[in-house]
Amino acid sequence: MKLCGLLAGLFLVAHSAFAATLREAIRAGELEQVRASLDAGASANETDDLGATPLHDAVWLGEEAIVRLLVDRGARVDSEHTEAGSTPLLFAALRGHTAILEFLVEHGAGVNAANSAGGTSLHFAARRGDVAIARILLEHGADAGRRDREGVSPLDEAARQGNAELAGVLLEHDRDTGSALMAADSLSMLSLLLEQGRYSPEKLGERLLRAVSKNHVGAVRLLLQRGAPARTPGGVQFAAARGLAGVVAALLDAGADANQPDPAGVPPLHEAALQGHADVIRVLVAHGAKLDQTEPETGSTPLYGAASMGRLEAVRVLLDLGADRTRRSNSGRTPREAAASSGFSEIVEILR
Repeated sequence: MKLCGLLAGLFLVAHSAFAATLREAIRAGELEQVRASLDAGASANETDDLGATPLHDAVWLGEEAIVRLLVDRGARVDSEHTEAGSTPLLFAALRGHTAILEFLVEHGAGVNAANSAGGTSLHFAARRGDVAIARILLEHGADAGRRDREGVSPLDEAARQGNAELAGVLLEHDRDTGSALMAADSLSMLSLLLEQGRYSPEKLGERLLRAVSKNHVGAVRLLLQRGAPARTPGGVQFAAARGLAGVVAALLDAGADANQPDPAGVPPLHEAALQGHADVIRVLVAHGAKLDQTEPETGSTPLYGAASMGRLEAVRVLLDLGADRTRRSNSGRTPREAAASSGFSEIVEILR
């Protein structure tokens, strides 16, 4: 029994030594030393303390000849990294090792294998903007519509980067561009997705609001041309309150209502007046905004709001456009009295 135990111990020591030698040879890129270690009994599939197999190491380092040798000696091409669940193929895509990736695919590596975060090799290729690797994966059956655990698709990654070539390749296999529309920032990418993809009217409205919030006038006009509803709730109100005159004009030109109130009943002209956005005031009135429409809760007009907030330029523009300086709010005060109570003497003078 003691002899058996001694022999077993010696075997484990020798085995451990072979494994260590194999890893060292891989990291040094020494093909013949790798071969010698395998011949001496080192396993092509044993994991290290980090959960990686020898094949993971060789792929990560881009050692193509060693990768080929390991696979020839029985290394499992779909072995999963214990820590993150990544296969050697995912490592190849992540590192951009095209020849190795193609070799692994040709030897049966699963192109749709995912790591613990749900990311596939195609996700990694998309993040790198690697069109060549993406093509190889797609040609071997990679799922272009696969989403990771955060709901991100490879097309979303391409859209976020503005990589039109990669997006075009992915669109040949998956035309669902709903979430990619939200990820796209460049006008050219947005145009490509709208032209070639499939999306719902609701997604168009959502994307329109994003373009509005970023003051991206070109994107707003493009989305409107593609059918985004100009009367999407919140669009004009948001733009008016933030002084985005170009966006307001684009929405109104496409049919938005210049008098559409927000959920609290406040019309866009009031928002623009309160914030002192004179250019927006001109655009709204030119598109039919009612100069003396009252805000329901306080009964104040746009002129009253501008005067009470000390918005001198807005007051001048509203007066030039014909606003009624005598209209009283629910509190019984005129715009001039509201300005006086807050100490805005210059506004008090022009409202005489």
